[in-house]
Amino acid sequence: MSNCRPIASDTFTAHNVMITNPNWAHANDFATLDAISFDVEAPPQIAHRMVTPAIDLVNPSVDLERLKDGHANWVFGLKYQAMLIQVLYSIRSERQLMEQVQYNLLFRWFIGLAMDDEVWVPTVFTKNC
Repeated sequence: MSNCRPIASDTFTAHNVMITNPNWAHANDFATLDAISFDVEAPPQIAHRMVTPAIDLVNPSVDLERLKDGHANWVFGLKYQAMLIQVLYSIRSERQLMEQVQYNLLFRWFIGLAMDDEVWVPTVFTKNC
């Protein structure tokens, strides 16, 4: 018999989540989810870190729009856009996110990074967000 105990965590769930679009967008909502649920491990919180081993999105829908003049409804700042990718694609850590952004041209385009732009170091990305 093993003496291992599971790591303590709290589960957070929200139902019928809606994020609205700016006034100029055609659709009313930028994103809708029937539910979002995620666990937060307790021990890392002591060091003021939040570790989420999994994020579950139920029936997500995202409406990306861009006007002819270039305005986009998903531009929040580079790092927030990277975090949005992390949530939408269920990427489990900042290190994995940075690896994905390093070689995925669609992710780079969405975030606003050029092909030759440096990708953030995961520890710096986490501390500066």
